[in-house]
Amino acid sequence: MGLWKPKVVIRAASEKPKGVEKPKGIAKIFHRSEGESDERPPQRPRGDKVTNMELCDLRELIRQRYALDLEIWGYRKVGTYNHAIVEAKMSKADALLNRIQGLVLSMDHRDHFRTDAEYLKFQEVKIRVLASGKRQWKGNPPWNED
Repeated sequence: MGLWKPKVVIRAASEKPKGVEKPKGIAKIFHRSEGESDERPPQRPRGDKVTNMELCDLRELIRQRYALDLEIWGYRKVGTYNHAIVEAKMSKADALLNRIQGLVLSMDHRDHFRTDAEYLKFQEVKIRVLASGKRQWKGNPPWNED
C-alpha cells in the first residue's frame, strides 16, 4: 500500500479558482498597483476567535510599516538616481498597510473575541488603522515634499 499523495494544481497567477468571488466589502479599501500581490486574508468564519498570536502578528506588521515610513521619509532628499531603491521600500510599505487593513477588517466582529472588553480595545485599534491620513507612498513619493 503506497502513501497518499495530494493532487497539486498549478494555475497562472491571474487565474481564479472556480466558484471563488472577490469579497465586496474589503475590495473598496484595497488600491493595488502593478506588481503588488493580492494578499487579502481569508474571511474568518463566525465564532472563530482571534488568537493572541494573531494580535502579536498584527502589532508586528504595524511596527514594520511605521519603521518603513520613517525610513522612506528619511530618504526624501535622495537624488533621482536612487529613486528606484526608495520606490521598492514604498511599494512594500503600501502592501503592508493594505495587509494590516485587511486583517483588521477580517477580525471585525464581536463573535471573534472572548469578551466585550477585548472587542472594545480592538475597536480602538480599528479606528486608528482605518482612519484617513495614512500615506500611500506609491502615488505620493516623499521627494515631492519640502
